[in-house]
Amino acid sequence: MKAETVLQEYKRERRDFRSLDFNGADLSDANLNGADLIGANLNGVHLSYANLNGVDQSCVNLTGIIFKKVYLSGAELTGAELTGAEQIGAELTGAEQIGVELTGAEQIGAELSDADQSGANLKGVYLSGVNLNGAELSGAELTGAEVIGAEWSDADQSGANLNGVNLSDVNLNGADLSSVNLSGTDLSSVNLNGTYLSDANVNRADLNGADLSRTNFKDIKNLTSQQIESAFFRKNMLLDSAFELLIYTYKKYYL
Repeated sequence: MKAETVLQEYKRERRDFRSLDFNGADLSDANLNGADLIGANLNGVHLSYANLNGVDQSCVNLTGIIFKKVYLSGAELTGAELTGAEQIGAELTGAEQIGVELTGAEQIGAELSDADQSGANLKGVYLSGVNLNGAELSGAELTGAEVIGAEWSDADQSGANLNGVNLSDVNLNGADLSSVNLSGTDLSSVNLNGTYLSDANVNRADLNGADLSRTNFKDIKNLTSQQIESAFFRKNMLLDSAFELLIYTYKKYYL
């Protein structure tokens, strides 16, 4: 369907555009607030500065699409195909992206606070200056992701795979990293104050200078004395009484 036809139909109060083929259409600056695009083909569509707040794009093909300054607050993108997509300065507050395919995508300066990306495939994704405060990333796959200057405070990443990811420039204050695979992850100088690391795997993770104050370590896996000694602790930490390595470090340096 051509862009002109879409906009004319929308002005006539049409909101149902399910399963239609929009391949290559230019919908820049378009207002499609609340439209239903379930199952539509949006491959190669231009959506820069478009208003897609509350739009339902479940199971939509958005491969390689560029979301530049697009408004997608509260939008539904569950099961969508976004491989290689670019979300530059996009507004996605509270958007539903459950199980979305974002392999190799770029999210630059995007607003994703309180968004739900649980179970999403974010392998090799590039995240720069992204706000994910309070976001849901439980069970997400982030192997090979590049994360620069992201805000993940109070985000739920429980059960996610962050194997080998560089998080040295990320704020994880109060985040839920329980049962997360952090094997080989770079957490140097990261703010992990109040973070939940219970049952997380930190095998070979770099914790040099990381703030582990008030961090919950219950049943953490593969944490070594060397990692503890290289980290930073404030007084009045929350410790699991059975965790001997942490108690040893605490007594040695703070009592």
